[in-house]
Amino acid sequence: MIAASGDVIIHALDPASGETRWTAPRAQPPRGSGLTTPPDVDSRGLTSDAVRIYASSSTGAVVALSPADGTQLWASPANLSALFDLRTDGESVFAVHFFGPLGVLDAATGAVRWAYDGTRFAAVPGERFTGTAAFDTANLYVNGAKGYYAFRKK
Repeated sequence: MIAASGDVIIHALDPASGETRWTAPRAQPPRGSGLTTPPDVDSRGLTSDAVRIYASSSTGAVVALSPADGTQLWASPANLSALFDLRTDGESVFAVHFFGPLGVLDAATGAVRWAYDGTRFAAVPGERFTGTAAFDTANLYVNGAKGYYAFRKK
């Protein structure tokens, strides 16, 4: 079982005994974020595809961790603002940023596949994405303050 605690450290716990198997440290702020050290208070979102554990941070950081020992596998170079939540289909990590862009990261490397800033919708000026992304085999769905949107995943 994986959980982020109030001390913003990620813990892997044995489900039978509750003992800690490993911990992963606080999220390092992404380059260019203006933060030089991890914050004392952070909100960490977690999702997994059984191959990797993906963790977000209110700093905008997204990292992938090894489920076996918590080793950081990658840190995304994206600096798209604080995150609402993460979802993954095993190929991509879908990151909805707090009233900001939607980022789609490569699940294996953390590279940004594409990002879309809702404020650039000509038909809906000033739109801001909110909430959590949903997906099916072909499409990605996300809500905004003014409507609901579908994107092709690739």
